[in-house]
Amino acid sequence: MENEAESEESVAGRHHTATPGVRRRGLARARRSTMLRSGYDYVKAYIPLFAAFVVLFAIVWAYISFGPHSPTAKDHWTQIETKWKPTIEADRQKVSLAVNDFTAQQAAYKTLREDMRSWMNDLTAVADWGDARASASVSAAANSAVTQVISDGTKLGEDLDAVTASASAGDALTYASSITADDSAFWIDYGAARDAIFGPSAAASSHPTLALPSAGPNPSGSPGASEIPGASGSPAAGSNASAPPSESPGAAASPVPSASAT
Repeated sequence: MENEAESEESVAGRHHTATPGVRRRGLARARRSTMLRSGYDYVKAYIPLFAAFVVLFAIVWAYISFGPHSPTAKDHWTQIETKWKPTIEADRQKVSLAVNDFTAQQAAYKTLREDMRSWMNDLTAVADWGDARASASVSAAANSAVTQVISDGTKLGEDLDAVTASASAGDALTYASSITADDSAFWIDYGAARDAIFGPSAAASSHPTLALPSAGPNPSGSPGASEIPGASGSPAAGSNASAPPSESPGAAASPVPSASAT
């Protein structure tokens, strides 16, 4: 009986000692729950600001990546070059193929002149060839380089005006030196302007000289130098035939005998 009483007391004691521990754990959980609620209440005030920042960042990124934006100088140059440079090169090829046909070549010159003017008009329509991220001096150099290209292209168009107004290949050839010089200057300055916009390039842009009318045997209708007798500086071929024959020493007339006195 005594053993049974002791057992009941020990069990009761264990139950009694376990009860305070349960309370302590409950209090700890309650305190942790209170801290979490306080932290959540503190962070909750900033959640709208954080969400607004994320949305704003996404909008800016999408606009920069995919949204419409003003074309840069590089964009303008690439668009205009892609449109007109192959066309001009095809026009120059047509001029070369018609070198022996002045009428066909004049038509090719006219097409080249009109396309060159349209190209220069598109370049002129761009107000600023500078780069907003570059220095003022770099932007000024780019604008100056493109202005020089436009001037060269306009001058070349004036040369082509004179060629297309020529009545013959010989008349057109009087503008040969101007066309050659202006055409060369245009492509040199064109490469310099492109480098000013895109940066120096190792590949130089070279173009063959613009083809000129073929002189042929007699393009202007006037006689050539070889067709003029004596034009080479040597005596004319028929000059000896018209000259009187020279007298030989033995052909000299003997003196007439004087009349004898009667």
